[in-house]
Amino acid sequence: MSPSSLRDRTINLGAGPCTLPTSILETAAQGLLDYEGTGMGLVELSHRSKDFQKLNSGTIDDLRTALAVPENFEILFMQGGGLTQFSCVVMNLVNQFRLKTNQIRQIKSWLII
Repeated sequence: MSPSSLRDRTINLGAGPCTLPTSILETAAQGLLDYEGTGMGLVELSHRSKDFQKLNSGTIDDLRTALAVPENFEILFMQGGGLTQFSCVVMNLVNQFRLKTNQIRQIKSWLII
């Protein structure tokens, strides 16, 4: 990377998002203004449009290839981050417990059937 291509940026050494190269940010900015010549920004596309469906299926295909995800597994894009994932672990364990014992237990103010 040449010195002329460097930006005067803050270096982020904390957990979470990192500082991205200028070229990546410029590509993203262009996509937010006009995604692949559609006349609409990426965040303005309908999730039912052919352009979005093409982007979604291409992203799934690329991710499946990069991570070697077998075809018999589904790839889900979900919001919520780590908190949602930790909550899902507990909910999955509760469902297994419920199916094995078929009991009703009251824990504090929560009723698990």
